[in-house]
Amino acid sequence: MPGDKRLFQDMQQLKEEMQEWKPDLVPVSSEELDAFSLNQVQRSVRKRFGKTAKGVFTTIYHEPILAYTYKEYSGPGQKAILYAETGEKSYSYIKDKNGVRIAAGQRQLGTLKEDGTLYSPNGSKPVAKLGQPANRLLPVRTADRELGSLVDPPETTDDALGQRAFQFVPNDLAEEEKDVFLALATLELVHRTLRS
Repeated sequence: MPGDKRLFQDMQQLKEEMQEWKPDLVPVSSEELDAFSLNQVQRSVRKRFGKTAKGVFTTIYHEPILAYTYKEYSGPGQKAILYAETGEKSYSYIKDKNGVRIAAGQRQLGTLKEDGTLYSPNGSKPVAKLGQPANRLLPVRTADRELGSLVDPPETTDDALGQRAFQFVPNDLAEEEKDVFLALATLELVHRTLRS
């Protein structure tokens, strides 16, 4: 199993792979967040010596909005890294036996545990939680309010074209709330990609 130094080196390599897509990514305003779709372009998943995946999510207007690249390591320990980027911010994830450490830009958001709770970087208090799925929606909540919900993908891929990824996202999200929502939503969307 790779140590932290190797994980950070591999994360840097994933970041470099993203540079070709970065200039095309549109900024994530509240309007673009509302138009974020389940559709992906440039998608590839490989399952050899661990799992790798990459792709670009688009808006319902086919504008590239979020690019990601993922690497899972074979062997015990369930280690994986994910790097995602929007037009103005990057999100990095390191998964190990303790959970998934998440950062937005240079700021640590915390660690996501198996129960879907994101704890602060020092681990003392919950920051947000992935709620229980209901009516094809997966809510993301903070202690204060719901930040929005992820929409389950439709049964057939034909229905996925133009399908919005999020619902009930307030227009007045603070920057930190937007970071938390996008970080958790991106992780869930990539996990869904890996399962399909």
